[in-house]
Amino acid sequence: MKTKITTELTENKLLYEKYHNRRMLQKRILTKKNFTYRYLINVLENRLKNVRNVLDIGCGTGAIDFYLANNGISVVGIDISTKAVRNARLNAKNFGLALKTKFNINHFPHDKIEGKYDLVICSEVLEHLVDDSKAVNKIFELLKSGGLAVLSSPSINSPIYKLGLARNHDKEVGHLRRYNNDNLLLLLRKAGFKIVDSRKVQGLLREALFIFPLGELIIKMANRFSFVSDFLSIIDELLLVFGESDIIVTAKKV
Repeated sequence: MKTKITTELTENKLLYEKYHNRRMLQKRILTKKNFTYRYLINVLENRLKNVRNVLDIGCGTGAIDFYLANNGISVVGIDISTKAVRNARLNAKNFGLALKTKFNINHFPHDKIEGKYDLVICSEVLEHLVDDSKAVNKIFELLKSGGLAVLSSPSINSPIYKLGLARNHDKEVGHLRRYNNDNLLLLLRKAGFKIVDSRKVQGLLREALFIFPLGELIIKMANRFSFVSDFLSIIDELLLVFGESDIIVTAKKV
């Protein structure tokens, strides 16, 4: 088991260091209309009442964490990538949010995490982990009684995935699996969670923009200009009729 964990750590470390090596420092704090995080922010906005502290698993360079910290919430972010954590700390200093945020290198779910949290975010992480059951059980343990977990993962119902056009992308970014709504909810219920909400989000257009190279420039424009984000989001929601490419679940520790 120890050898298996060491191999997983090495492979994941190399993959995500390579990914974050080209990430630049964040220039501005997210708004609600940010295209990349639009759906996640919308879900979180409805769950922040009485939330004082948050754990963000797979925080990357801290984008969502600065949005929360800027709203007075204390956030701990963890990530396997040394480069991501270093940039997150630099971003925190540049935004004047170093006292509200803390970023640590952590090989979740194997490394120890201190504290109990009102809210745990695990966005686009479970699909990367060999033992997703262990991960969900760990999230349950890290929550205070009555605390919430917000998790998101790619859907197997994605039309692009069904056409076989996402498989190379999934391999490159380290996806070990995709979920449907039923098996993701079952995974959470087995850990003891009560499901609060489940949303099938992100249509054909959004996934195409995030998967194919030409989409990168459009995403940058949408993240910078809210009217572009609004326009693309309206079209994307119409395309959900063909199937979702992502699932966001809110679950409660009871």
